[in-house]
Amino acid sequence: MDSSPASPLAPRDPSSPESSIGEQIATLQAQLAALQASQPAAAAAAAPPAVTIVPGNAATASKVVFPKHARLDGPKSFTNWLRQLRLALPNQVRGYVLDGVVPPTWTADQLAARDDAAREIIVGSIDSADVSAILVTVAHKPFVTVACAVTVTPTRLGPPDVHRPDFSTYREPASAEESPDELDIIGRHSRDESPDEIDFLTQHHRAFIATDDDDPTLDAIEPVKSITSDPQTWREAMSSDEHNIWAEAAAAEFTAMRDDFKVFTIEPRSSVPPGATIVTSKFVWKTKRNASGEVTGRKARLVAQGNRQRDGIDFSETFAPVARFSSIRCLLALAAANGYHVHQADIDKAYLHGELDHDIWMTTPRGFDFPSDKVLRLRRSIYGLKQAGRIWNRHIDTSLRNLGYKATGTDHCIYSRIDDQQRPHYIALYVDDLLIVSPALDEIERVISGLEQRYGVKRLGPAEYILGIQIRRLDDGSIALSQERYIMDVLARFHFDTTTRGTTVPMTPGLSLTAIPGQGTERIRSWYLQAIGSLLYISLGTRPDIAFAVSYLSRFANNPGRRHWIAVKHVLRYLRATYRDELLYARGPAKVTGVVGYSDANWGACVDTSISTMGYVFYLAGAAVSWSSKRQTRVADSTTDAEYLALSHAGKEAIYLNQLLSELHVCPIAAAHIFTDNEAAAAVAHDPVRTSGTRHIRLREHFVRDMVNRGDISLSHVGTADMVADVFTKALGPKIFGTHCYALGLRTRHPRLKSTSRSRGGGV
Repeated sequence: MDSSPASPLAPRDPSSPESSIGEQIATLQAQLAALQASQPAAAAAAAPPAVTIVPGNAATASKVVFPKHARLDGPKSFTNWLRQLRLALPNQVRGYVLDGVVPPTWTADQLAARDDAAREIIVGSIDSADVSAILVTVAHKPFVTVACAVTVTPTRLGPPDVHRPDFSTYREPASAEESPDELDIIGRHSRDESPDEIDFLTQHHRAFIATDDDDPTLDAIEPVKSITSDPQTWREAMSSDEHNIWAEAAAAEFTAMRDDFKVFTIEPRSSVPPGATIVTSKFVWKTKRNASGEVTGRKARLVAQGNRQRDGIDFSETFAPVARFSSIRCLLALAAANGYHVHQADIDKAYLHGELDHDIWMTTPRGFDFPSDKVLRLRRSIYGLKQAGRIWNRHIDTSLRNLGYKATGTDHCIYSRIDDQQRPHYIALYVDDLLIVSPALDEIERVISGLEQRYGVKRLGPAEYILGIQIRRLDDGSIALSQERYIMDVLARFHFDTTTRGTTVPMTPGLSLTAIPGQGTERIRSWYLQAIGSLLYISLGTRPDIAFAVSYLSRFANNPGRRHWIAVKHVLRYLRATYRDELLYARGPAKVTGVVGYSDANWGACVDTSISTMGYVFYLAGAAVSWSSKRQTRVADSTTDAEYLALSHAGKEAIYLNQLLSELHVCPIAAAHIFTDNEAAAAVAHDPVRTSGTRHIRLREHFVRDMVNRGDISLSHVGTADMVADVFTKALGPKIFGTHCYALGLRTRHPRLKSTSRSRGGGV
């Protein structure tokens, strides 16, 4: 019997829940489109945000959802849930709820007759030239689902959005009623905010994102890959405007895995051994874009949901290294300083090349016409399995070694090679992305041709975009790194548009935040964590100027309050003004022989713990390649103590960077040089002075002294005004902050907004 699917899109039962939901969505879309066409003048005349409420009726409000054991007892209870419903809707809608949403023929008894467990908020958008018509089905705890339609005039950030209309499913948390203070944190703006800073949660329904019932797990994907409008489920993909493209991509993926890579065999469920785990499968949808944000293709990837795998039975080892950001920046700095070529390649379907050492069974993918008694037996590694990354890394490591490259001891994903002419060549590996740095184009061709003998390789040419970082080669050979596109996506996600006022610094000087006792609300914490995660990726990539602000605000991620959220929005407003800033690594003439850095500490900076904040920055080719801002691990009893701990922290990074340069065949290697503005700390590092103020220092904290005595690190004093690392320990004023940003190597590609221009210590 042929077990192959007859079609990538199997016909669905019209009576199924999914079909019913799809029909409801299509019907409501048609109603909204008709409404939009019949009222063009009103929509055009309204000032943004223009709001129109469509009265509810039996069609638009027929989806009634109750949590279990919830009942309405008469008109009083009915009135109470209406009041709660108003709080769940945007401010513009609340005045229309009673008359415009609830069908007058519904009684409390009729509503109470429904007893379902699900509580959903389904939001769909229909884009047109001027307006977006939004259909909202709201379920507010612990009562009933109703429906309304809202027409708003959106504002956009930068270029027109290329995102498709989407249907996302939200769920309301089943927690106790919020207190008035919590609602105030979400829904009102304070006296110290401008109108454009109004919390974005007031513009949207207060619920946090979750997956569908058939999608119980969240994939661990890099932050840069999480801010797209790509479908999250099969249903979303098939209900989108690009459903034909997604369907073709899914069919091509499945066919390639089955026929080309022999990833699995289709077997009867009876062949699964007793007690064996059958992992579920799903498609992950990805829109490919270039550095300018233009769509270059769409991909469907069939993955396993490895959360059901059992340690020791379905997998053993899982660790797989990836290149550090600082290592990649070092390679690019060397390329800029020496005029090396930088090319990029991508291994197609990388994870499918490794063979499994455990028997793993997987369900057939959704959307394909398989008999219910069929399962897939995996023969090769597949995306989503816990051991997949490790298997692939070992496979590609063997291939690169066969090409004459050797992994460095300091970073196992940075490879180097010396040719017969004593020229160095480098490869940075990040999962399936390769960054090849070489003084000779023929070496780059040799590497790619060698890899093509084992894999499908996409030749991407001169590197332009990797891991959300744009790489720009200037005419003089310098290399500029930025995250402009990613920052714009983050700002759009949190509804910061072209009218949002920018700021000159990421954090207000003198700002002091404290932890809030108790457990914070899951709702605010979810949005706060999303913002901090996105900002952290930006600060780790190309923006050392926000490192302190992000590190400081991340301390309150467990229980953020209203003031913490305002501080996060301040950082976003700063990025709105500076999103075109880039790190610039200059071309020669000085030869790179070692690293130079700055170390600083802010004694007792933490209000809650009195722990000091320390930071460092190290340079290559005229710009920062490594930086850090973090709290120390213990309370320092003096500024000398705090600065000495900071020196030890910076010294470890200095040794790492110099070892990396040595393995990259940069010769000769000079001692790493660190500047400090505390002479007492430098004295303790040079000599074994034991006084009442230093005798308590732990042995491991004397690491920097050992490195100084061995000649691996040298120290010098610098004035406080010239201490660049000061930007990693405290919030600074605009003038000194701009000077330090310029010293970090940050430059503005295009003229800044007039209202937010700031000094960079002399300009570009």
